[in-house]
Amino acid sequence: MNGLLSPAVIVQYLLRAVVVLITIPFHESAHALASHLLGDDTAVRAGRLSMNPLRHFDPLGALCMLVGGVGWAKPVSINPYNYKNPKVGMALSAAAGPASNLLLAWVSMILYKLCWYSGLGGRRAHADDVPILYGSHESEPGGFQSAAGAAV
Repeated sequence: MNGLLSPAVIVQYLLRAVVVLITIPFHESAHALASHLLGDDTAVRAGRLSMNPLRHFDPLGALCMLVGGVGWAKPVSINPYNYKNPKVGMALSAAAGPASNLLLAWVSMILYKLCWYSGLGGRRAHADDVPILYGSHESEPGGFQSAAGAAV
């Protein structure tokens, strides 16, 4: 059965739903936590320092994230006047969300590599796989090929 409801497409949307349920609360909570640590408790009082996805979801943004892969959440309320240095506080609390995305991407890559090399990824591991864990072969996940054509 090919088309809109093929098993592969259903699995893809289910995986996107799991990713949305994890990443949106993590990203928004990072903004709230950074703001709290910098002296502003506005987000904490609003209940935004939470991993509960319902506290962060914007319905249309979540739907767009599931269907198109790009979406948004409710913005985290902060009061920059509660920071000792409002400009630095705003910059750090704004940077906390993207930093959390990078952290999640790194953790996901490590988990993917562990699954791949443990045999859960559909192949058996060999003794030669240790360098591959660090992305040294172009044919394995995490490896890439330089412009000169040599595997890096």
